[in-house]
Amino acid sequence: MNILFIFTGGTIGSRTQDDIISTDPEIPYRLIDSYKQIHGIDFSFDAISPYIILSENNDGAHIKLLSETVNDALASDRYDGIIIAHGTDTLLFSADIISLLIPADSIPICFVSSAYPPEDPRANALDNLHAAINIIKFGNFNGTVVPYRNHDNSVYIHRPIYLLEAQPFNDELFSLKTMHIAVWDNEAFVFSNEYDTARYISDLSSLRQLTDTPVSIAGLTEDNRHILHVRPFPGMVYPDIPDSIRYILHESFHSGTINTVSENAKVFFREAFQRNIPVYLTGVYGGASYESTKEFENLHINTVSEISPTAVYCRLMLG
Repeated sequence: MNILFIFTGGTIGSRTQDDIISTDPEIPYRLIDSYKQIHGIDFSFDAISPYIILSENNDGAHIKLLSETVNDALASDRYDGIIIAHGTDTLLFSADIISLLIPADSIPICFVSSAYPPEDPRANALDNLHAAINIIKFGNFNGTVVPYRNHDNSVYIHRPIYLLEAQPFNDELFSLKTMHIAVWDNEAFVFSNEYDTARYISDLSSLRQLTDTPVSIAGLTEDNRHILHVRPFPGMVYPDIPDSIRYILHESFHSGTINTVSENAKVFFREAFQRNIPVYLTGVYGGASYESTKEFENLHINTVSEISPTAVYCRLMLG
């Protein structure tokens, strides 16, 4: 078994000194050494670092470089799997982009992160890494996955398009509607009844076809001035729509609703329609819904059901 490690920085590639957390290019290699001491290493590997940053400084240009690095590794046909060590803040964005660009049946591409620097006893880096290595070893999964240990000490295996961002003041990760693939119990994978592979393939395909513009790595740029991202709150005043905007991503309240009686909202959606700017509303459920949702069609709102808002944003990043 041959694995490629791609180190990009983040908390998993950092250390704490004088109460400041900063990246250290030696930390990822020490992580592998620590893993070897506990579990041994019965595989060969290469390690590269296309860039080293704290993940809050991530942008489209860095994700493009990461995507190109992954593409080159796949084209070489030398590896049984790829492990990307990445910071938690923007892991979902990089993982979603890779999911959209790479075939779903590719070798496993595992995004591994840590809630704390690896030298901190509270860190989950080693458990997440152990799960990733076994994903590659046992060959249970193809494509892009995110193994992550929560506070219950279970390592959940997620598909990026279903994975929700961590909440403020919380370092756990969850898939929407508990649609994680499986749980790694340090010996075997226990598969979830809520996850369906056929549905995942269909949802990923639908996400790729969300806009009229094909998915392309060329769409990744340093900034995303073509996307307007809106979140709802009571009494909100909708922003003006800049000339550069091609897409509007609108999140909903947890029930899949937004205020559809507001005159300000109606003016906003009307202007977007007149300027041929599609509005994508995330968080919408299938089945029974509140009466306010009946206005979505009249307001020319495109609903996206049961895909994470981050995944939709990443699709819009790609063109």
